[in-house]
Amino acid sequence: MTAHWETTEKVRSVESKLSCNIQELRSDMLRMSAELSAKIDRRCGELERAMERKRAEERSKAKLIQWTVLLLLGNIVITVAAHALSRALGHGG
Repeated sequence: MTAHWETTEKVRSVESKLSCNIQELRSDMLRMSAELSAKIDRRCGELERAMERKRAEERSKAKLIQWTVLLLLGNIVITVAAHALSRALGHGG
């Protein structure tokens, strides 16, 4: 009977240790999952901010191109008007 009792106690001890180890592993997995999630969230935020900066740069470049084209067109209109006026007044060729 004593041998059976000792065996039962050893099994219970092993079960208890395994249960503790499983709980530790679960805790570790939850902690690591939370850390990974935080890293992913942080990285996604960084990428979103970088993309927004890039979009803002592209919008600025597009505006600059628009104004440049408008300036060139305005210059052409003024030049054509000046030549037309000069011809109308008989000063040009």
